[in-house]
Amino acid sequence: MLTKEAFNALLKTLEEPPPHVIFVFATTETHKIPATILSRCQRYEFKRISLKEITATLRKIADGEGIQASDQALTWIAQGGEGSLRDSQSILDQAISFAGTDIGDADVEALLGMGDRKYLFDLSLAILGRDAGACLRIIDEAFYAGADLKVFYERMLAHFRNLLLVKITAGEGNLLDLSDHEVAELTRQAASASRETLQRLLDVLMGGEEEMRKSLNPRLVLEFTAVKMAWQEPLIPVDEILLRMEGIEKRLGQQAPAERSVPQKAYPPPPERTLLDEGANEPVVREPAPQGAEERWADFKQFVKRKNQPLWAKIEPGKLLGFGNGVLTIGFPKGYLFLDFFEEKPQREKLEEMAREFFNQSVTLSVDTIDNGPGEANGQARNGPNQNRANQIRREALNHPLLQKVMDVFEGAEVQEVIVKEK
Repeated sequence: MLTKEAFNALLKTLEEPPPHVIFVFATTETHKIPATILSRCQRYEFKRISLKEITATLRKIADGEGIQASDQALTWIAQGGEGSLRDSQSILDQAISFAGTDIGDADVEALLGMGDRKYLFDLSLAILGRDAGACLRIIDEAFYAGADLKVFYERMLAHFRNLLLVKITAGEGNLLDLSDHEVAELTRQAASASRETLQRLLDVLMGGEEEMRKSLNPRLVLEFTAVKMAWQEPLIPVDEILLRMEGIEKRLGQQAPAERSVPQKAYPPPPERTLLDEGANEPVVREPAPQGAEERWADFKQFVKRKNQPLWAKIEPGKLLGFGNGVLTIGFPKGYLFLDFFEEKPQREKLEEMAREFFNQSVTLSVDTIDNGPGEANGQARNGPNQNRANQIRREALNHPLLQKVMDVFEGAEVQEVIVKEK
């Protein structure tokens, strides 16, 4: 708390100290001490004492004084000292005055205002279980139990930080200054989530920290944040995805072709004129879809999906326009990304082969365009060289081998959008 002028006055005494005097300075703000003073001192940094060392010392004191206290109670007292043995001893004195010679866990919780600690593990368990309703019930219970929700939010931050550290370090090392019981419980909860998921949950908490600090309604902020965390989709690490793909490839390689065949529905040959009848000299006539045609088309797409996921992804947006005289006509919106794909002979033959297998008759593929209204197919109308180049990039991205492997591994996965960055 000395001013610059006071330090200058002190400097003269330090330069010529009396032989019988030793000066001892103590501060927590070394950066405020002038260099002229620091250069004339021997400097010693006092570090925080570990939780285990403080707890062991408190146990020694309690045993020596005939105080009965559980390990958990002494651990909480040590945590309350925040690395200071002196502060921890002061809290122990308060606990003795509060509870006498028999100190229980509930006594320390009440003394330190730690009654909300039990809600932390319950809330994190509900969040990791993606149970938003349970989150709201736990917050409601903590609120009516008298918990300070702003303090509770700060403890949630520390709690999820501990969950992430436990996941990263597997409970080893000295990064977690916690009791063995708490580390074990954190390890159990962290086992149900990936590192990426825990990191994203911690990001959500940190993102709402400033809002919580300024809010006049902390309960609302806490409820919103907890629900948002519970609704986060779990993230799967890339290395785990690759391991799954490798495992599936090995299993597929070990199976015989007969084992990989998928039973299919048997359909009788179609009548002569169903949706679209293309005679040799007749104009194209589109009729209302007969009963069951849409279901039949959906079944055919599912059949293709089981056989060839990449090919299914390309025909999935298509609409059945007609199937008659052995001609399967599929309509796609104008400007559809993969129209050129069906003009390639190998791709057409591949789809025709699957259609022959499904419909149990010879099938020829016909592709037509249909009006998709404003914006056309995914907003990708063909409007010049730039758009053609963008479509080519999208085709290459969707046909990338790694993407196709991912689509094969995760059933039901689909590409929502391919973004082409402008150079």
